[in-house]
Amino acid sequence: MFATTISKITYVIIITRGVILDEYISLEEAAQICNVTRAAIYRWQKNGRITLYKKGSRTVVKRSDIEEIKKENEEIRPFK
Repeated sequence: MFATTISKITYVIIITRGVILDEYISLEEAAQICNVTRAAIYRWQKNGRITLYKKGSRTVVKRSDIEEIKKENEEIRPFK
């Protein structure tokens, strides 16, 4: 496992035999990416849209799950 800190945000990348399987990000980073609150992230988890994971005492989420939700939300934004 490889972890690095960039701009005080920790990224955790799981690597097996040189292949990146997935990248995990903090809830703060996930909320920032989707322009929502942490409460929204927890709602998505409660509704089954994403799975949250524990890394030590930190709660993290797969970046790919967040990117997918972001893409879905961009596609259904109301017209103003």
